[in-house]
Amino acid sequence: MLRAAHPQVPAPGGPVRVGGDIRPPKRIHYVAPDYPKAARDAGIQGAVVIEATVDRDGAVADAHVVTGAPELNDAALAAVRQWAYTPTLLSGVPVDVLMTVTVVFAIH
Repeated sequence: MLRAAHPQVPAPGGPVRVGGDIRPPKRIHYVAPDYPKAARDAGIQGAVVIEATVDRDGAVADAHVVTGAPELNDAALAAVRQWAYTPTLLSGVPVDVLMTVTVVFAIH
């Protein structure tokens, strides 16, 4: 009998997506993004949405921009790549996790 794959079950060696029974890892190291001077001077604000893979050790192993202002994207990626998380456990075993993070740039 064929069964549909459960959406939370990773492909062999692939990351699991946060959601359902898979909780997002807790961020334990934060690096604030550097607001690009040219973007600040131009009054550019907004959110950059990033899809990140957090590895079994809690390090950001891969990240790419899903949406955001081009003037802010590189700064957001540079910061997120330095963040660290608690490992995510699936059945007691650390796994790679695919999650979305949002970096907000606001002029105060």
